[in-house]
Amino acid sequence: MSISRRQFQVRPPLLFLLGAAFMLCMKVQHSICQWDLLVYYEAAKAVWQGMNPYDLPAKEGYEGLTVLTVYLYPPLFARVLSPLHWLPVEAVRLSWFVIQALCFEALYWFGLRLFGQRFGWISWMVFHLVGIRYDGVETDFRAGNTALMEAAAITAWATFHLRRPVVSGSWLGVLTAVKPFTVFILIWDIVGKRWRACLGTAATAGLLGFVMFCDRPLFDRYREFLASPTFQNIMDEHTVGIFNHATVSVAFRLFTDKTMFLPVLVFPPLAYFLTFAVPLLAWLAAFSIWRKLEDSGLSADVANRLGFGLLLPTVLLTTPRVADYTLVWLLGPFFFQTWVCWKARYHGALILYLTAGVVGNLPITGGMLNEDTFQLHWLHFRYASLALFWFAGLVMARAALRRTNGAANFMKDRKPVNSGPATGLSDPTERGSKTFC
Repeated sequence: MSISRRQFQVRPPLLFLLGAAFMLCMKVQHSICQWDLLVYYEAAKAVWQGMNPYDLPAKEGYEGLTVLTVYLYPPLFARVLSPLHWLPVEAVRLSWFVIQALCFEALYWFGLRLFGQRFGWISWMVFHLVGIRYDGVETDFRAGNTALMEAAAITAWATFHLRRPVVSGSWLGVLTAVKPFTVFILIWDIVGKRWRACLGTAATAGLLGFVMFCDRPLFDRYREFLASPTFQNIMDEHTVGIFNHATVSVAFRLFTDKTMFLPVLVFPPLAYFLTFAVPLLAWLAAFSIWRKLEDSGLSADVANRLGFGLLLPTVLLTTPRVADYTLVWLLGPFFFQTWVCWKARYHGALILYLTAGVVGNLPITGGMLNEDTFQLHWLHFRYASLALFWFAGLVMARAALRRTNGAANFMKDRKPVNSGPATGLSDPTERGSKTFC
C-alpha cells in the first residue's frame, strides 16, 4: 500500500525515527559487547592525553588477541573521536548504538532513491525484518564497528554521485581517509570517466592526508606502527584466522598449510594465483558490463543502479580484509535488487540473490565444527555468498541489457518512417511497460 504525496512529505521523518528506534530496541542487548568501539574509545583517550594509540596495553581477558585490541585506523579517526574521552563509556556505547541504528534506517531511504522505488509499508516492514536477521547487521551491532556507517555513506554516495559529483566524491574522500580500502570504489568513476567525482575524492582525501601529515607526532607513530611486527602479525592473523572472508584468506586456507584450516590441496602457487586472478577477472567483467550499460541507451539512473549492484561485491572480492560485519555493505543492493528482479521478472538474478542471502546468513559458527577436519571449510559460506552476490549483479545487468536491446530492435522495426530514434527505453525494470511486453 502506497501513501499520497502529501502524506509522504510529512511521514518520512517520523518513519525514519520509528524504524531506527525499532532496530535500537531489537539490538540493544549487544550494547554490553562492542569490543571495536572500546578500542576506538581507548585510542581517542590516548590521543587526547598525548599517548600513542597504537601501543596501548591489552585489557584484562584480551591478552594475545591483538586483532581485537589494537587500534588499526589512520590517526585522523582517533583525533576526531578524541573528545569522546569526556564522556563515560556507557554514554559512548549508547550514542554509538543510536548512530548505528540511524545508519541502518538511512540504508532504506537512500536505497529507495538510488534504486528508483516508491515507499510502501510492506517494503519498509520487510526491510526491517530482514535487517533483524541479517548477519552483517547483527555482527556490526555486536562489535560496535563502523560497517553500517560505511554502508550508509557508500549508498548515499551512489545515490548522488551522478547529479552532485563533486560533493559525493568529497564524501567518498572522507570515507577513504578513514577506511583506505574503500578507495577501490573510485575505480567505477575512473572507468566511467567521471573526472569531477574523481577530483572531489582525490582533493578531499589529499587534504585530509595533509592534515594527518601535519599532525606529525601522531602521524609518525602511525608510520612506525605500519612497519612494526605487531601490524604484520595482525595482517597474518586476518589471513590465517576464521574472521576474514577475503579472497586471499580463502585461497590460502584451501591451498596452503599456513592456516588453521586443513588444506584441500597443498599448492601455494595456486593460492597466490587465485589471490590476484579472482579480483582481476571480476574487475574485467565489471568493466565490460559498465561499458555496455553506457552504450545501451539506458538512462543514467538505471545504468547507475545496475553498475552499483556489481561494484560492491567486486570491491569486496578485491580487498584483503572482509570481516563478518563488512558484508553489511551488500544489504541495500540485496534487498532492492531482489525487489527489482521480482518486479521485472529477472528470474535468474532473483534466484541468485535469494540464494546469496540465504547462504550468507547460515547459522554456522566455528564452535560447531571440528578444527582437525575439512568441516572448518563450512566457514567459507560467507565468501560463497559474496561470490553469489557478484554473479547475481552480473546476471541482472546482462538481463537488463538483453531486454533493452531486444526492445530497441522491436521498436526500430515497428517505428514509422518519420519517427525519432528508439531511445526512450529508459527503465527495463518496470513490469507492465509497453516497451517490454
